[in-house]
Amino acid sequence: MSDPRPEEFRRFHDLLTEHAPDGYTPWYFRVREGSKAPATKYGSWKDADARLSVDDAVAWMEDGGNVGVAGTADDALVNVDIDDEDETTADDLKQTLIARSRSRTGVHAWYFAAPDEDIPNIPTDDAGEVRANWQYVVAPGSYVETDPDAVPAEERDDAGYYTVERENSVQSLRFDELPDVFVEHHKKTEQQDTEPELQEELPDAAEDGT
Repeated sequence: MSDPRPEEFRRFHDLLTEHAPDGYTPWYFRVREGSKAPATKYGSWKDADARLSVDDAVAWMEDGGNVGVAGTADDALVNVDIDDEDETTADDLKQTLIARSRSRTGVHAWYFAAPDEDIPNIPTDDAGEVRANWQYVVAPGSYVETDPDAVPAEERDDAGYYTVERENSVQSLRFDELPDVFVEHHKKTEQQDTEPELQEELPDAAEDGT
């Protein structure tokens, strides 16, 4: 198993926070060595005690662990995770800080939601996810083993690693600036949720005993 790259993580941290909104502090936490799963022996990654400073996160990586980074209900961080570049690609994204995932075929794009803009979590079947509220991805510098034969030949030196790909400043984002595949998926889901035949029938007050 290859070691994480703490220097890559610190480079990511510097880029993420350089133009962050006032008061923003990243939510970093411990992820198990060689894995994308939280190190649960330290408790829930959502607990305040699990949150790591950048120096603590670097020290954890130097000991072989990976690091997760999350958007929370109290900050504006948004991650756009593109898994299938046949569905949408990095070229469809508003220019921002972008990382390449361990497969070397997907990307993580980082934004801060524009003021008064509500950007929801958006899972799709194939294209990827928008992660904004208590969801996370593995931070650059982390390592998770992957099949090198499934990695493009020119990327095999970095197979398994999450790395910074585009060193742009993190930009603000509005919902309608997301790639179309995410906007359309969310609107379709909202429409389905409001169709009468899909709504759960609730008991009236008398039956409910209230």
